[in-house]
Amino acid sequence: VTLADFFTYTVSDGNGGTDTATLKINVIGLNDAPQVVAATASVSEEGLAGGLADSVGTSDTTNSAVSSGKVTVSDVDNDPLTVKLAAPLTTLTSGGQTVTWGVSTDGHTLTGSAGGSDVIKATIDNSGNYSVSLLKAIDHATAGAEDIKSIDIGLSMPSKLRRVTSNFISLETFSTNVCSGTSTSGRTAS
Repeated sequence: VTLADFFTYTVSDGNGGTDTATLKINVIGLNDAPQVVAATASVSEEGLAGGLADSVGTSDTTNSAVSSGKVTVSDVDNDPLTVKLAAPLTTLTSGGQTVTWGVSTDGHTLTGSAGGSDVIKATIDNSGNYSVSLLKAIDHATAGAEDIKSIDIGLSMPSKLRRVTSNFISLETFSTNVCSGTSTSGRTAS
């Protein structure tokens, strides 16, 4: 945003002669960084095939393996934004194998895989609309108990940030909570 301010001034030669002029000052604004309001997606292993929905243990709000919503992204300069997903820094395992992450070329799909099978998939569009799908159970610290595993998935807006500062990637996160599912007898769904 560019703003202009005007100042009118008068100069005198001390002998009665004067002249009036106007000074225009242009203030050229910087390209401000985009803003992100984090969101939380909750998925549950109870929603997987063979998962055991329950009402005991850690209070979860869903028995669904899929969650969708919106991460609020905005730019005070009204520049178009390109939103991309970034792999979480948390190490996860599924079936005892490490989950490895891959991001699509456009950055809109993040897939975590272990042992040749997809475990979790997240998608987002440039407006911030996202979907998270849990496709396979992940390993939890305490087997047979219901708990929540949080995964921070990164967001970047490189097209905007490249115009502001080169070689700088700013990550904001939204959390994905994965709730394990157990039956009332304590058997874990697999």
